[in-house]
Amino acid sequence: MNVRRIVTALCTAGVIASGIAVAPAAQAYDKDGYTYAAGHMIERSDIPKALGAYRPALGFGASVGDKQLYLCSPPSTSADQDTPSYYAPGPAYEYTGTYNGRGKNAPFLIVTVNQYASAPKAIKAFDLLKDRIKKCEGTGSSTFTEDDGTTDVFSQLITTGVVPSVTTAGVASVFVSQNNLDQTLPDGAVSISDSYSVYSLFGDTIIQTGYYSNSTTNLTTAQRKAVNQVAFNAETRWAS
Repeated sequence: MNVRRIVTALCTAGVIASGIAVAPAAQAYDKDGYTYAAGHMIERSDIPKALGAYRPALGFGASVGDKQLYLCSPPSTSADQDTPSYYAPGPAYEYTGTYNGRGKNAPFLIVTVNQYASAPKAIKAFDLLKDRIKKCEGTGSSTFTEDDGTTDVFSQLITTGVVPSVTTAGVASVFVSQNNLDQTLPDGAVSISDSYSVYSLFGDTIIQTGYYSNSTTNLTTAQRKAVNQVAFNAETRWAS
């Protein structure tokens, strides 16, 4: 799976989720769970200024979970390389809240609450998640030749680690950080689409907090700390 396509898909999802896009409470998922989730997502005030300015409306959606929870794919070293993808066991239900940034090429923030059938199942999935995200660490670069004769050079660095500042019941959250650089030759145009995701185990849920910069600069330490704060706020909102 090409990582650039994944990032593009996530960016598209962020653009679509404008306004209070609340899906109807269908029989496919638990109505009580839907109602609870819709009222316990992060609010715009939970997003630190370091992550940019955001539109006021929350985009919200709910669905039955997939059998597998997609985690990551390691960096590719060529355009033709078929890189593996890594997964954790999927949840019973999935609730997603999205905030879109203001302006052109604005960032967006997604909080996904993956709710499992029980706390033990969430713990098992989180244990596997912590191990499997490490398989995506590394660097890679691949080159794509476009129909107009220009060349795209896509480079990526993926790191993972622990987030001690977001710890629940003695279990620290973990992160996946992606530095993505897309350069077009020969004109030298540069696009940077870094992302940073935090996974937190909270009761019978794994809460994923993802930030996608859509910027021309790399994520800063302050921005990563701000995403960690959003992850903490997401847990607080879910428990309130």
